[in-house]
Amino acid sequence: MSHAAQARQVDTDAIIDQIANGAYQSHIAGKLGLKPQRLHEVISKHPGYKDAMMLRNMALLDNAQANIDDPASELARARDAFKAASWRASVECPQVWGRQDQLTIAGKVELDATNIVEASRRIAFALSLAAHTAVPPLPEPSRVLDHVPGNGTVSTEPE
Repeated sequence: MSHAAQARQVDTDAIIDQIANGAYQSHIAGKLGLKPQRLHEVISKHPGYKDAMMLRNMALLDNAQANIDDPASELARARDAFKAASWRASVECPQVWGRQDQLTIAGKVELDATNIVEASRRIAFALSLAAHTAVPPLPEPSRVLDHVPGNGTVSTEPE
């Protein structure tokens, strides 16, 4: 039987349950005699797939945290396991555990070259305080940005 025929015959609900309970797709694929990529193509379309991945990663993180908290465990190994579980969770479920680089601004914002330079200096100063390191001063702006109304272009002219 071909891999495609085998993939069509798998019980995707049962596989989703296995993933939600901590199983890895590569292990499931091996037991079914499928390539992991082919199994992923089939189950990633299942409506419960993302939730199953989230539940698995939540369980992995909880188990790793429990190992760190267990006085009998080897702390360095437990921390490494937690880092690995954290990384995997951030990659597989970025909407929950991934880095969130989003800035939301409510209200009116007016920016010109002077405001941008001043804001950059304030951010650099705040970061230097946070890192307890000195940040060299930003160079003074040598050009002025000039917006030309009507044609949507921005030109730079020496002062």
